[in-house]
Amino acid sequence: MTDPNKGKGGTFNADVNGSGYPLFVAETADIVLKEPPDGNDYWQGIGSHTVGELPVVNTYLSVYVVKNTKPGTYRLEEHKKTVWASYGVQTAGNIEAYFSVSGEVKLTVVPSDADQRLEGTLSFTAEYNDRQVHVSNGQFNLTKTNQITSSLLDTPRT
Repeated sequence: MTDPNKGKGGTFNADVNGSGYPLFVAETADIVLKEPPDGNDYWQGIGSHTVGELPVVNTYLSVYVVKNTKPGTYRLEEHKKTVWASYGVQTAGNIEAYFSVSGEVKLTVVPSDADQRLEGTLSFTAEYNDRQVHVSNGQFNLTKTNQITSSLLDTPRT
């Protein structure tokens, strides 16, 4: 079977409960290095998935990793300034950005200047206003390709 994501920055897949879009399979994926003014640089692994035809709905799944973070398992409640995640739903003129409040990210490969890959698994609960989504069985295997240069889900760490 041919991988439809091959050559598009890798794969990013997960099950999503609570958003109305239960399966996330990225059509485009990439890694972006974010360099905020505070000097706390981080990598964002992002996948984009289009649902439906008209109206078009775009969904996004991201994992964020502070630069120079080591491989390992990170509880999002404990390491929210080192590793965090988000899920977004974009419709015409509106985006709902759900940011992780609990869960776990396991990093098996983290980006460096010499090797710009991000691999691992994730499962998390995220909130937007008074709503929650639950992302489970997430798997990502990403390589920097410069296909995505910015993200609707940029976020400061809190």
